[in-house]
Amino acid sequence: MSQCINRRKSSLLKLAAVVAGGLVATTATAQPLEVVKIGWPAGFASNMAHLTFGKELGLFKDEKLDYEVVSMQGTYPVIQQILSGGFDTGYVGVETVVNALQPGATKLPLKFVFNYARQSIWEIVVPDSSPIKKLADLKDKTIGIAGPTFGNVPVTKAALGVVGIQPNQFTLFTVGTGGPAFRAMTTGQVDALNLWDTMHATLEATGFKLREIDLPAEFEGNPSHGFAVTDDLIKNKPEFIARFGRAIAKSIVACDANLEECIRSFWRAYPAQKPQGPENEVMAKEIKILSARMKKLMYFGPGEKPLLGSFTDGEWQGVIKSLKLGGVISVTDLPMDKLYTNRFVADFNKFDRADIIKRAKAAR
Repeated sequence: MSQCINRRKSSLLKLAAVVAGGLVATTATAQPLEVVKIGWPAGFASNMAHLTFGKELGLFKDEKLDYEVVSMQGTYPVIQQILSGGFDTGYVGVETVVNALQPGATKLPLKFVFNYARQSIWEIVVPDSSPIKKLADLKDKTIGIAGPTFGNVPVTKAALGVVGIQPNQFTLFTVGTGGPAFRAMTTGQVDALNLWDTMHATLEATGFKLREIDLPAEFEGNPSHGFAVTDDLIKNKPEFIARFGRAIAKSIVACDANLEECIRSFWRAYPAQKPQGPENEVMAKEIKILSARMKKLMYFGPGEKPLLGSFTDGEWQGVIKSLKLGGVISVTDLPMDKLYTNRFVADFNKFDRADIIKRAKAAR
């Protein structure tokens, strides 16, 4: 009898252990994902589709992360939110920290941890039929910009300065983005547009032919944007930064491997952003637009190791030199450790690229 009771107790204990284990496992899997709050310096468009694709593929979830993206009008509002704690990070222009280290400028207790737009996204374009052939031809001309708080403004002033055009010899006119900007260009309200790669590609996709104006050599190959965080976040949550950057890197690789499904993921996340028209025609245009951006995100110079998120001193010196030549800054001997850190780059790239590409190609 006692043996029977003991066997029953043993069975009950085992059952209890299984149930308890199941509860522990359920609790573990039910733990909420840590949310990364990201500031975006423009309206949502398919150039950010790698984020939605990464979420659909579970690449953020693999890092125990989710994200929230908030659209702002330009780099500077995003930076203000990062500094105030409203955002954990933001996709912002690299010139901001260079400007902040100039005499009399307000210091910014943040630095860049991820080199995102490895080639500058900023472009100056004119109608293909325009008599404007080179940058110097923009003297006494009107240039359309998205707004005064966008990161291209100091870069454009610097580029014009390099070719001898002074601030009082051109006009920067706010045209916004999308339809209003396109109307300003197509109606001749502005002589040139100074927006970004995918915005210009969107206009070209409508059939309006554009011609890009070459920038001075000092501006070629410079990064334009990265993800910046506060010094406090680097000190207190380094592992959080590593996981975020790895999720971003994996998402970029995945999107590049399957542009069509990457775009569809964006449409599923933001249905109102899907253009009207026959699916095949719309997709062809969107692929052209997204390809323009992916080329910048996946760019590596000759002999450069393909480590996503990495910066070099040389790239920053290129940014600094271009701003100095254009008369935007006066001091060029800047401490690199106040601008960026590559501390997390190894962690960002600690994943199996072949596996990510396989998952991306299998997505439907």
